[in-house]
Amino acid sequence: MGDLKRPVFVSAAFVTHRQQAVPIGGASSCALFAPDMWWPPMDVYEAATKYVVLLEIGGVSEDGLKIEVDGQTVSIRGSRGDPSGHLEGELQCIHHREIDHGDFERHVFLPGPVDVTGVEATLSDGVLEVSLPKREPGSMGDARTIEVV
Repeated sequence: MGDLKRPVFVSAAFVTHRQQAVPIGGASSCALFAPDMWWPPMDVYEAATKYVVLLEIGGVSEDGLKIEVDGQTVSIRGSRGDPSGHLEGELQCIHHREIDHGDFERHVFLPGPVDVTGVEATLSDGVLEVSLPKREPGSMGDARTIEVV
């Protein structure tokens, strides 16, 4: 990835984490944490012949992802389960919580058109890599849903 330049234009989106205390089963003293939503970290790079989008999504399977490319816009949606779900019947209170879970959705507006027929996505070691070949400016492209391999 030595030929990549950074940054590329990324659409501005603001996510607020509304904190709330969650007592479980009548517990009276609990810490605050964010509700079931998250915004995974993302990097966007540009090389001579392509754009590359990297998304850190450990714990999400290929089946839990939907990637769409429409013109210069890349949309990535997915979901990650609650890591404490297996403890549901035992827990009384959540005192501290930083592991994000639930649904997520990220959108990137790229600076140039993309050849949707050559888009590839791979998920390895918790990092989603979407490779988007560049197309000639002014040429029209089709929308496409990308399968993650």
